[in-house]
Amino acid sequence: MVITNPDLPYAYFELCNSRPAYERAEAFYSGQVEEVYSSAKMTRLLLKFGLNNLDTFNFSHIPVDSVANKLAIVSISADDESEESDTDHVLEDLWEYNELNEESRIAHRKAGMYGDYYLMVWPVVGDEESSSLKPTPKELATMLGEYGDLTVMKPEPEEVTSKTIVAVDMTFHDPLSTRVFYSHESPLKKAFAIRSWIEGEKDKQITRANLYYEDRVERYMYEGKPPKARYSQTKWKPFTMDGEPAVLTNPFGEI
Repeated sequence: MVITNPDLPYAYFELCNSRPAYERAEAFYSGQVEEVYSSAKMTRLLLKFGLNNLDTFNFSHIPVDSVANKLAIVSISADDESEESDTDHVLEDLWEYNELNEESRIAHRKAGMYGDYYLMVWPVVGDEESSSLKPTPKELATMLGEYGDLTVMKPEPEEVTSKTIVAVDMTFHDPLSTRVFYSHESPLKKAFAIRSWIEGEKDKQITRANLYYEDRVERYMYEGKPPKARYSQTKWKPFTMDGEPAVLTNPFGEI
């Protein structure tokens, strides 16, 4: 089956094409880039005294860490008709559920290191017929499409009902795997996003790619070595290996 959505090969190429710059930024931060000296004489002198390659000479991480260490989230607000105390309770639960006390500090530092970093947010819907807080993608899409007035609750299994969002997953992704594309007509408006990663061993390796739109999530796979050609669409196939549909509903109207 040939994939005809032109966004897929274009977005995958742009994602891969931008990786070297992000990898270089990571190398600078970790001190893995060789020093460049002002003259050959200076290079020889440092080499003579063994001072040409000291880890302690890595100053690149200092401005990143200095800024990240000063960042703090001072308040969080939500548009909700519930009592303020109830909203605070929910936010505290979600903060703890996603371990954001630690993860947010890591995200701030990596955002400074790369220049870009992404937070993906998606609800976890409980089903009264299931004991799991993690329904399959198909079940989740069905629930979200069926219930428009879902209620956020503390993620405790005994409180789960078929109309309940029991939690919200908040996961961070680096720009090596994720990228957002914006509308050419309205540069401030998101058009779609891509997230791509590799699964399996070398002999059974597949490249996964998800495209995120306002109304849907399209899931694709590419078997074998990762594709290189910019507009090669012949080997991309819909991903259904987990028994779920390749296209999932996004009822939120947000990328």
